[in-house]
Amino acid sequence: MATVKTATRREKQFTGRHMAILIVSFFGVIIAVNIVLAVFATRSWTGLVVKNSYVASQDFNKLQAKTDRQKAKGWQSELVVEKTGVVLRFRDREGESLSGLQVTAKMQRPSHENDDHELSFRENGPGQFVYRGDIALGLWNLRIVARDGKGGEFDKVYRLRIR
Repeated sequence: MATVKTATRREKQFTGRHMAILIVSFFGVIIAVNIVLAVFATRSWTGLVVKNSYVASQDFNKLQAKTDRQKAKGWQSELVVEKTGVVLRFRDREGESLSGLQVTAKMQRPSHENDDHELSFRENGPGQFVYRGDIALGLWNLRIVARDGKGGEFDKVYRLRIR
């Protein structure tokens, strides 16, 4: 009679070593993801709007008075943005062009401070001020301040999306 050998299969067991590898892998992935997110968070915008909110609150009434004076003057602005520059037009309450203004502007990213820069405007005609230069694509805050030299001031922030 012939003997038949049957192959015995060794069953794999889940040992303590397997459990240790599983736990280390699980927490290793969690720690790695947290480190990556922390690095991205520290390299982006801090979220800081004012350095000291108490001090900023003390200036609230001054800022409100400044806003009220600006509204009382009735100045209006019109903004035209192109990839090659910005055109600003200023008018008074009656719609007359405002000439001779000192215009300053700052382009700011809403998410970080790395790309912030000043724009220089020159008067190109009655009440029309022009900045010529390339503007990077993306989301921007454009803060414009125009002064007439007699105490009149216009301060406005525009949100721009350059495509």
